[in-house]
Amino acid sequence: MRKWLMTILMALAINGLADPVEITMSDGSRLRGDLKIMGAKPLIIVSEMTAGKRFTRQRKFNLADLSCIVHSIESQEMNRPWMYKEAGKTDKVYGEGTYPFVNFLTELHLVNGEVCRGHIISLPLVFEGNGSSKLFLNRQLKGEVGQSFADLIYPVRIDFKRPDLKRGDSIGGEIKGFGKVLQVSALDNRRGVIVPAT
Repeated sequence: MRKWLMTILMALAINGLADPVEITMSDGSRLRGDLKIMGAKPLIIVSEMTAGKRFTRQRKFNLADLSCIVHSIESQEMNRPWMYKEAGKTDKVYGEGTYPFVNFLTELHLVNGEVCRGHIISLPLVFEGNGSSKLFLNRQLKGEVGQSFADLIYPVRIDFKRPDLKRGDSIGGEIKGFGKVLQVSALDNRRGVIVPAT
C-alpha cells in the first residue's frame, strides 16, 4: 500500500500536462518534444515592476501561461577558483586555472501578450523528446576549471507550439454600494498568488 501511494505521489510531482515545445540551445541545436515542470512549484521570476526598474517582486507562472521563454546572458566572466582562508574570515585563497561563470536575464512572453523580464529562480524541467531527460533553466551557471564559455550548453529560447493557443483575457468587474473603491485584488488559487490592481 505504501509503495503504491508513493508511486502516485511521485507521478503527481510532475506539474501539469506536458506542453509541445521547440528548444533552441546555446550551441545552435534544436530540440523538439514535450516539456513540463518537475515538482509541484510553478516557474518563479523576480520581475521589474516597470521598465528600467530593478527587480522588485516575485511572479509565478505555469507553462500554460507562456508562449515563449528567452534566456539571455546578462553578464559573464572567467573566474579563478577560490576558498576562504579560515572559517568566519573574508580572506580568500585562489587556486590555479579559470572557469566560466554566467548570469542570465530571462524574458517570459505570456499568452496575453505581456512580457515579464527578470531573474528566474532556477527550475528543473522534464523534456521528453527521444527519451526523457532533465533540462535546467538556471539563474546562474558555473562551469568547470579549464572550460570556456563555448563549453557551456544551455537553453536560450523555448517556443511553445500549441495549435490551440488563445490569448488570455483581462479580469473585470463592478462593485456597487460600498462608496469609492480604492484598491482591488485578484486571488489566483491555481498559482497561489494575489494580483493587486487599482
